[in-house]
Amino acid sequence: MTITAGPNRERFLYLAIFAVGFCWTLYIGLASAGVPVHDELAHYFISRDAWQQPELLLSMWGRPVRNIVYWLPAIGGLKAARVFSVILTGLTIGIATEIGRLIGVQRLYLIPLFIWFQPWVSAISFAVLPQIPFALILAGGVLLALKKKDGAASIAFGLLPLTRHEGLALLGLWLLYLFWKRSWRNVALAFLPLLLFNLVFFLVEREAAFAIYFNTAPTDRYGSGTWLHYIRPLPKYVGFPVLLLSLPAIFPLAKNRSGVAVFLPYLAYLFTHTVIYRFGLFASGGYQLFLLPMAPAFGLAAALGLEQLLTASQHFTRPANQRTWAILRTSFLLICAILAVVAGLSTRPLPLDDEGVALQNATNWLSESDLDQTSVIASHVWFEYFYDGDSSGLTTPAADLQPGTIVVWDQHYSERVGLVYDDLISLPDCWQEAAQFGDGPVAAIFIKSARCPAD
Repeated sequence: MTITAGPNRERFLYLAIFAVGFCWTLYIGLASAGVPVHDELAHYFISRDAWQQPELLLSMWGRPVRNIVYWLPAIGGLKAARVFSVILTGLTIGIATEIGRLIGVQRLYLIPLFIWFQPWVSAISFAVLPQIPFALILAGGVLLALKKKDGAASIAFGLLPLTRHEGLALLGLWLLYLFWKRSWRNVALAFLPLLLFNLVFFLVEREAAFAIYFNTAPTDRYGSGTWLHYIRPLPKYVGFPVLLLSLPAIFPLAKNRSGVAVFLPYLAYLFTHTVIYRFGLFASGGYQLFLLPMAPAFGLAAALGLEQLLTASQHFTRPANQRTWAILRTSFLLICAILAVVAGLSTRPLPLDDEGVALQNATNWLSESDLDQTSVIASHVWFEYFYDGDSSGLTTPAADLQPGTIVVWDQHYSERVGLVYDDLISLPDCWQEAAQFGDGPVAAIFIKSARCPAD
C-alpha cells in the first residue's frame, strides 16, 4: 500500500503527524480509567471469556467479527485490547490514505491530520467496540472497490453485517452495484460470510441467527430521536475545523465519479442510523459513537476541501505577487492544521464514572470482609471487571435465592433484572443491607438472611 507520495518533506510530515496522532490516542486509551460506554466492558468480556466458552464467539450481541477480532488481544486484559484497537485505527487511516491518493488528494499528510485529530477519534477509537473493526473493514471494502477488485470487496462488504448490524444496509448497496454489473459470482461471494456464519450458528445454537434482523422492537427502553439527532452534535465530535473544511470538497467531487462513490457507503451508513433511531428500531441507543466509522470520510473530505480552497486561491495570483500568495496559502494551511490539532488535543482521558467508583468500592469491601462469597449475584459490568471472585447474574426470582447469597445491587441495571432497591429494604427480616456506596445509593450490598415469602 502506498501511504506517502511526493518529496521527502511531505513523507516526513506524514509519518510525524501519524505518529503524534497514534501516540495521543494511545495515551488517552491507556490513561482512561473509565469507558465511553459500559458496552465496551461487556464486549471485552465476551472475547475474553470465549477462551472458556467458545460459543460466545457466535454472540450476535457482541457481533461475531468483533468477538473474533478481539479474541486474542483480550487475553492480555482490557488495556492490551485497547492497544489493539488503536492499531486497527492506524490501519484504517493507512487505508484511507490510499483511498485519498486514488481520488486525487495531493498532500497525503492531511489525511492522518484530519482523522487522528477529530475529537471523537482520540476519545473513542481505543475502545473495544464493534465500530473499530467495522471502520477498518468498510474502508478496506471501499479501497478494494476503487481498485476494481470486486471479489475481495464483496467479501469485505459481506463481513459488515457480522460486525455491526447496520452493515446489512451497506451490503445491500453493494449488491445493487453487483446486480447492475450482472456480476453473479461476486454476488455469491458477498453472501458467503453471512451464509457460513448462519450455518455454524444453527449447528451450535439450533436456531437461525438471521432472526435478529426481523425483531425490530426488542425493547422500547432507548426511545427515538429526530431526523437531526446525529447531525447536531457533529461539530463537537468531528471538530469544527474538519467539518468546515469538508464542505468545499463538494466541488472537486462533482467532477470525480470515483470520489463520489467513495462517500456513498458512508452517507448510507449515516442515513441508516438516522432512520433506525428516528423510529426507535432495533433497540438503538442513539449514541453518537455509532457514527465513528465515518471519521475517515470526514478526514478525506476535509483534505479535499482544503486543497480545493488552496487551488481556488491561485486564481487570484498574479506574477507580481506570487510570492505573497504562496506565503498566504502556506499560512492558511498551517492555521487549519493547528486548529485541527488543537481540537483533537482537547480530548482528555475518561475518568471512572460514579457507578464504576461505587462498584470498585463494593468489590474492595467484599475482599476485606469475612463473608462467605460462594454465591454472589451482580448485574453491573464494573463489578465483574473489578471483582476477583466468581459472580453471576440473577437467573431465578430473588425470593428463591438461598440464604447467605450476596446481592450487589446497583442503580443502573439491577431493576432491569428484577432487583428493586425498595423491595429489598422493605423486607429487613429477609434482606440485610450490609453496605452502601455513593449517594442515592449508587450501589449497595445485601445479604439474604432467610427465605423470602413468594411473590
